[in-house]
Amino acid sequence: MTKPEAKDRRTAELEAEVAELKAGRAALEAEVAELRKQVRDLLTQLGRNSLTSSLPPSRDNAETRAKRNRKPKSRRSHRHPTSVSHS
Repeated sequence: MTKPEAKDRRTAELEAEVAELKAGRAALEAEVAELRKQVRDLLTQLGRNSLTSSLPPSRDNAETRAKRNRKPKSRRSHRHPTSVSHS
């Protein structure tokens, strides 16, 4: 085999490898896009509960149930106990 033929053959091999790598990269980019969409959808679902959607309360996680069942804080006046009422 002559030197130019060997060079042409090697160039063809490298071009085929580049094409294969590009195809693999395109497939991986498509997979990444699909996975990002799934993550976005899951994060959206994670944010849903009976307080923010039409889901029943039984579908809430423990944290949301605790928030829902928490009694409101007392609204005491912040006056000093010995202060005189001005009414």
